[in-house]
Amino acid sequence: MHYNPFIKAVSTGLTIFALVALTACARPFGSGNDFELKKLQPNPSGVVAAEIAFNRMAREDGLWTAFRELAADDAVMLIPQAVNAQEWLKAKTDPATAPQWEAEAIYMSCDGRTAASQGGFKNEAALQGYFTTIWQRRYDIRAADADWKFLFDHGGFAGETRTKPDFVKTRIASCKGAVPAQVPQANTRMSRDQTLKWTWDVKADTARTLTVSLWNGSAYETVIQDDIPAGTP
Repeated sequence: MHYNPFIKAVSTGLTIFALVALTACARPFGSGNDFELKKLQPNPSGVVAAEIAFNRMAREDGLWTAFRELAADDAVMLIPQAVNAQEWLKAKTDPATAPQWEAEAIYMSCDGRTAASQGGFKNEAALQGYFTTIWQRRYDIRAADADWKFLFDHGGFAGETRTKPDFVKTRIASCKGAVPAQVPQANTRMSRDQTLKWTWDVKADTARTLTVSLWNGSAYETVIQDDIPAGTP
């Protein structure tokens, strides 16, 4: 998830954490073990299961407890400013009720290690919204019941009633073609194989944009474009 309906504003003091340089060889959850060398079978249903488990944990253990458990050390959240998730979550107290959410689309890198989930949520006041979360298969397994961590999370309230699709849409990046060399940029990250990338921007008036792109064999194709107007919680 995703945007939380309990936040109206947040200090911009932690925005420096969002300025993360892209490193193609980054190993966010450990390095040097055999898991990194294995070729994984892309499995979008695993991300659907991760979202279901995430929401269940939020309902049973508390919203921010679930976020702390599943956020990577360098995860970024837009609330609406970009902050380091773990730093921001330290002082958060769980609300009495967690929103309910479901994934509606999954976009996965060719190597099966990184995925973007997109979906909708509803809070206790029956207000509806949407979210986009970037997930990464973990290398350092720290919990027996989970092997995904989120790297990025954001969302906002929908301006109109959202219609839930009948099926979860899934798409996997192409493993063909030569992905062009990427120049490191602030506010841009990529999967290890560079077939999935996401870029975000937050304006001074809190208007924000997230673009998720998937490699199609010859070029990057935008699969998620979230544009949230200024003043939208």
